[in-house]
Amino acid sequence: MYRRIIYNVWEQRKLIELGKVETGNTPSTSIKDYYSEDGLNWITPTDITSNITLTTEKKLSEKGEKVGRVIPANSILCTCIASIGKNTFSPVKCAFNQQINALIPSKDNDPYFLFVDSYNWSQTMLRGAGGLTFQIVNKTEFSNIETWIPSNSEQKKIGSLFHKLDHLITLHQRKCEIWIIFSKTDRILIRGFEMDYKNLVKEYREQQLLTQVELAKKLNVGIADISRWENGKYEPTMKIKRVLKSLFIESGLIKGETNNE
Repeated sequence: MYRRIIYNVWEQRKLIELGKVETGNTPSTSIKDYYSEDGLNWITPTDITSNITLTTEKKLSEKGEKVGRVIPANSILCTCIASIGKNTFSPVKCAFNQQINALIPSKDNDPYFLFVDSYNWSQTMLRGAGGLTFQIVNKTEFSNIETWIPSNSEQKKIGSLFHKLDHLITLHQRKCEIWIIFSKTDRILIRGFEMDYKNLVKEYREQQLLTQVELAKKLNVGIADISRWENGKYEPTMKIKRVLKSLFIESGLIKGETNNE
């Protein structure tokens, strides 16, 4: 993920001193009402495929949130069972399972700097696990991991730098993935409005690092509308289609002219 940071005059701190540590859980899968297609992100190790996690395979309903382990936006999640080293940053409120320990940064620490530094935490965990076949780091052990931390102002500078880099990397990756998809399908008619809104809306939102709430505000529509479009249940109105077409062209998701036919 990142190379080890070279420290100057930084202070050594335990993770528990940098914020609040939580271990996730799994709401009973036998109770279907705990899960929803358009609910709260529920992160498992299999969902961690990039530095920033914006969506998950399974989501919790409002009932599921009440029994799940929910953490606020800008938390760092670290896999501590088996797949040690799979860490991610969640810019939105989320829940997570018991294979993951999360650090909720205190106000004195920059969240993204701590995420960058989480690479070092994983290296410490891996050394501690040694050659064990089944690696596991419990909450207490995770909380007591020591790391080196600079002043808050330095944290913000470093965190901001890496966040910008990750954003650029994500944009380029999404463009590559999208053009590969385009080369394999004729589902999108560039000149008209017969577009694959189910995938395009979600791809645009993830490319721009927007939550459903933020995109709804940008388009002046309801959050439920965004969810229905991404689930393929409904299509946008013609007026919104024109707006989306311009956004898709400007972002490079599709080719065409921004003036509407």
